[in-house]
Amino acid sequence: ALGAEDVTITFSPRLLMGLAYTGILATIVTTFLQTRYQKDTTPTRTAVIFTLEPVFAAIFAYLILSEMIGLIGYLGGALIFSGLLVSQLADILDKYLSPRFADRQDQL
Repeated sequence: ALGAEDVTITFSPRLLMGLAYTGILATIVTTFLQTRYQKDTTPTRTAVIFTLEPVFAAIFAYLILSEMIGLIGYLGGALIFSGLLVSQLADILDKYLSPRFADRQDQL
């Protein structure tokens, strides 16, 4: 029956290390680093970093935990990466083409 079992938690060294890791490193340290250095970068670079987060998580899960990435995972990573390329290329093209286009508009 649902909810009929008692839940017991055994505080082993492995559990305490996991709690310390997720509580200190994965929460406090990363939040501090994000709030400290996010103001030093552009909004576009910040978006790139946040968008690539699941891609890096999958890569590290594969390398460290030997997790297998399926076809959907590869397709998702490719879509994220291609979206970032499009956004970066659009910024670059806009940067180099906008002054030339503006000069031509003045001549019309």
